[in-house]
Amino acid sequence: MVMATKPNFFRALGVAYLLYQAWTYFKGQSKLLDQWDWALKGLRIISVGKQFMELELSIDLTNASNINATVTGIDFDVYLQNKNIGRALSNDVFTFAPYGTSNIKIRFRSSLGNLLAVVKNMMAVGVNVPVRIEGTMKAETLKGVFVPVPVNYSTTIKELIFD
Repeated sequence: MVMATKPNFFRALGVAYLLYQAWTYFKGQSKLLDQWDWALKGLRIISVGKQFMELELSIDLTNASNINATVTGIDFDVYLQNKNIGRALSNDVFTFAPYGTSNIKIRFRSSLGNLLAVVKNMMAVGVNVPVRIEGTMKAETLKGVFVPVPVNYSTTIKELIFD
């Protein structure tokens, strides 16, 4: 009777060890979902109205983890020369392959008054105008579980033009 419990004990110990290693692996991969490589590829004018201008952000996002990633709930404030020119919101779902890069495009509206004030200052500064994106997006860590990922990315108009 005592001999029969030893193999079961070692099997249970082996299964517990495998579960622990799987948990550690998935925990590490889910932490990588908080780490994204960013590259702002463009800020394009879509349309101009009497009071608003519609713009489009083009962003390359790279999934740093070894599992498929899903991003949604994008909520970015866009700044030119440290002045908020608009808020980019999107509930679209973007899926990324492991270690994959995808280009996402997000449209937003900006007040012409805000943009004209920035453009006047840009004349003095030239193409070294800072562009900053701040906000959050939601990344799916486990099936159906989305966690907010903070976003703080900076570049300049010069890098957008000459990249």
